[in-house]
Amino acid sequence: MSDTKPRVRFITAIVADDIRREASGKEILVGVYTTRIILGRINPDGGMVIAISLMFEALGVGDVPMQLRVTGPSGSPLVINGTLHSRELNAPGEVNAVSITHLPLPIQAEGNVVIEVRQYDEDWQPLRVLPVVVNPNEPGLSAGIPSRLLKKACRF
Repeated sequence: MSDTKPRVRFITAIVADDIRREASGKEILVGVYTTRIILGRINPDGGMVIAISLMFEALGVGDVPMQLRVTGPSGSPLVINGTLHSRELNAPGEVNAVSITHLPLPIQAEGNVVIEVRQYDEDWQPLRVLPVVVNPNEPGLSAGIPSRLLKKACRF
């Protein structure tokens, strides 16, 4: 980019059941989904609650407005607005993370979970595609959380 706005370079998104922060500041990622989300079955009104850790490099100093968009197999996106506060430049290869927890994700069918980000009002950048598959013979969630309970289970 030719402007002087502070920017970040998004690297990937790690998807998990939960992300917890220790008193020391270390994060614990619980139940990381590596290649796909496997469900034993899907309820017509089912869903789950996820956490996402966005990995990025800071390319400038300042506040960077950003949006996270998570679209489940149903096609209905969840968009979260935020600001990344970059206080110093990263050394080459130094990676930062910002975690967002308790995100409701309705799942009524197999398909893909698509995670995208953008900074300022630029184009969306795809970060991760995570397939949702049903396999009753593999361990995984048995049915998920009914979608009417997702909002009660989530904290924003």
